This record gives sequence, C-alpha cells and structure tokens, in this order.
Amino acid sequence: MYLSKVKVNADSIAYLRTSIYFVLHLSSIQLTNFRNYTEQQVLFCEGLNILSGRNGAGKTNLLEAINYLCLTKGYFHSGDSGAINFKEEFFRLQGKFIADERTENISLAFQSGTPKLLKHDEIVYEKLADHIGKFPLVVIAPDDIVLIIEGSEERRKWLDNTISQVNRLYLDDLMQYNRVLVQRNALLKQWYAGQTRDDDLMNVLDEQLVKLGKQIYEERKTSLQILIPLLQKHYAFISDAHETALMNYESLLNENDFSKILLANREKDMILQRTTAGVHRDDLDFLLNEFSIKKFGSQGQKKSFLIALKLAQFDFIAEKKNETPLLLLDDIFDKLDQHRSEKLLADAASKNRGQVFITCTNWNGIIDSEKSSKHFLIESNNVVEAVY
Repeated sequence: MYLSKVKVNADSIAYLRTSIYFVLHLSSIQLTNFRNYTEQQVLFCEGLNILSGRNGAGKTNLLEAINYLCLTKGYFHSGDSGAINFKEEFFRLQGKFIADERTENISLAFQSGTPKLLKHDEIVYEKLADHIGKFPLVVIAPDDIVLIIEGSEERRKWLDNTISQVNRLYLDDLMQYNRVLVQRNALLKQWYAGQTRDDDLMNVLDEQLVKLGKQIYEERKTSLQILIPLLQKHYAFISDAHETALMNYESLLNENDFSKILLANREKDMILQRTTAGVHRDDLDFLLNEFSIKKFGSQGQKKSFLIALKLAQFDFIAEKKNETPLLLLDDIFDKLDQHRSEKLLADAASKNRGQVFITCTNWNGIIDSEKSSKHFLIESNNVVEAVY
C-alpha cells in the first residue's frame, strides 16, 4: 500500500483523547550485528516515525530491536541466535529512553551459548523478568491474526503479556505457576512409569498450584473488566458501530473449585501424563454480535477486531501506568482497506498515542499530524532520514 496523507479530524481527536499520560519515547537506538545491520544508529522523534523501504530491507528488523530493548526478546522471530548477523558471534542493542523527563539507557547483548546480558544505566539485571513493564510497548502486525484464528495459547499469551507489563506480581505468579506445573507433570510421568506414588508430594504441589492459579484467575478477570469496554469502544470506531464486539473469559475456575478439579482429575492426569485442568488451559472467546468471530467473522471483521484488541491493550497499559506505551505498526496497512487504513492512521497520528513506529513500502512524505514526525528510508541495510 502507498501511504499518503495522515489526517486527524475533529471526530478522531474527540474519540481518542480521553486522558493525558506521560509520553514514553525511544530517542535513539544503536544496533551492532543485529540481523541485517552490522552497525547502525537511528535518532527517532517523539511522535510519528515512518520507516519505509522495499520488502527485505530491514524495516521489521528495526522494530524487532525495539521489542528486544523493551521486553528482552523478539516479537517476529523466535530464537536469539537467529538475530545475530550472518557470520558474526554476537549482537548488541543500545537504546536511550525518555519518560517523564527521565533519560534511561538500556543495553542488551547476546552471544551464542551464553545468557543475554541486559543493563539499565550500566546496572546488570540479575533476572530479565525484572525489566518487563519498565518500557511498555504494543505491536500490531499482520501475523497477529493468529490471536483470532489459532488456539487458546495465543490468546493466553496476549492477555498475560498485557497484564505482566503493568503488574509485576502477576508476572511472578505466572512464572511460579509454570514452574510448579512442570514439577507436577514430571511427577505424573514418574507415576505412569511405575515409580512409587507419593500422594503427599502431589498434595503439596496441588496446594501451590491452586493458590497461584486463583491469583492469576482473579487478576485476569479484573483486567478483562477494563479491557472489554475498551475493545468495544475501539471496534465501534473502526467499524462505524455496525457491530458489537465482546470477549468472554473461558475458565474452569468460573464455576468450579480448582482444588477439587485437580483431585478429581488426578488419575486421568496420570494416564495422560499432564495436568489437564488449570489456568494454563484458559481461553478468550472473541464475539461479534454474540457470534464467534473465529467461526463466522469475515476477513475484514477479523482484521478490525484485531486492531481494536491491540488498541484496547494500549489504552489498558497507558491507564495502569499513566504512561503511553510505544506503538509499533508493522506493514499493517497492506492488509487493510482504505477506510480502515484511514481510521488507524488518524489514531496513530494523534497525540494520545505517544510515540509510534510505522513500517510501509512507500511513503510520500505528506504528514498532517498533531505531533512531530520523521521519515526514514531503509535501503541496502542502511537507515537514513528522508529530506524533502
């Protein structure tokens, strides 16, 4: 798609501006041996940053580097070794963030065969999880459609990522729950293999799993009470209020006692060698006018729902942290019709969104926006600011 003029009209501004938050922004980034970049520094503006170039030029790789600095891992690709530039042995990323007039420097380095090294103002993190939520971000990309069309794991990951960026205790509970779950499954496999049963140990693990699971469940319920109205607001704007969006939280804990479920399923779990009930099996049911969008939604409806979901995530994080997350839009306009593209562009160009990064194949340099903007051309593994 050829992105042209960004226009923010009065209706868009009235719809978007509900609160004033501190604006988090990434003022600069330095990439060394990261994917197709050997050595590259980019100075961003506080508002709208347009990254244009042909497919394969490295636009998405630049967004990937930003995601690493914010969340310690990639978004578009799995595996840190694959992020190292060809024939090199390590990559290093450095970023300067500004929030509430604070300047903070983040660096992340990775060498094959060693753990990632993450520093905040030259202080090394003992645990990468301690960094989550300090520099929140939301990504919207074409492949995010898996949230709607794939299985429950994708939707749980999205919800967990959303809450973890604003609630460190939730992230701690989630990590501990998963550790106990691994222990419980290992014990089930031992039983299945014929080793002596230790029901006392299983009772202890169940007790831990129940405590953590209930805390996770309650936080998900509370968060969804905020996220659902935000989803509905954004979907109504994108679709011109032609349909009503909703998401239901599907969990066995909605109507059952977790400890009783675990006990009742113990023999079945042993045969299957895994824990078959718990918050690790929860799901979100996405609906339009009370019908499953996964089963009955058109491609346009699914795309609109996805965008509304991510914008709801943005507003949820901004409200909880009183600070705008970074917003990354990767080639999303190529998958949208003109009407939805104009809606999303108006949203991105408003001050309420803070700092935004948009990748596209073409951009004509005409920007009518409430906030500052820069356009970068990416060619031959090189990023240069466009001059008009």
